[in-house]
Amino acid sequence: MLPTQITTLLMATNILHSYYKHNDIMFITWMGLYTSSLIYHFTKTHIPIDLRTTRLIYYIDIFFCICVYLGAYYNFSIVKIPQPYSIFIYTLHTVCPLIYIPAAKYKILMWDTDMYTSEVWHSIFHLVVYSETHLFLLISPEGYSKPEGYSKPDANST
Repeated sequence: MLPTQITTLLMATNILHSYYKHNDIMFITWMGLYTSSLIYHFTKTHIPIDLRTTRLIYYIDIFFCICVYLGAYYNFSIVKIPQPYSIFIYTLHTVCPLIYIPAAKYKILMWDTDMYTSEVWHSIFHLVVYSETHLFLLISPEGYSKPEGYSKPDANST
């Protein structure tokens, strides 16, 4: 099993955590990304490395990455996280594409043509993103993405 396949499976913890926290935006976007990433990371080994970006699932995966990224910025705008946590989370979130996009352009780090190098860097990238998300969810209050006046249903009500 490749490192990115293992870290993609770890993404399930982000989905469970966002579901537990009643964060609909993160739950829906992470679920789409999880599904596309599972398909992409478990089928990419059968495709030559120079042809991977020509597959439709690659573009679907990128689309959900963008949805997760922008959804997180929306969450940052409605949730008040105390400093220094907010600075750390916001900085990590902002820096990720500043590493990812140039790496893709120049075929380095997670986009290296050497399979081993790209897998290791891509796994590290996954771990950074998942850790940042978990920290955000851990510090954020439960149910903050619900409309005003929302409350959890009473367990005794029918």
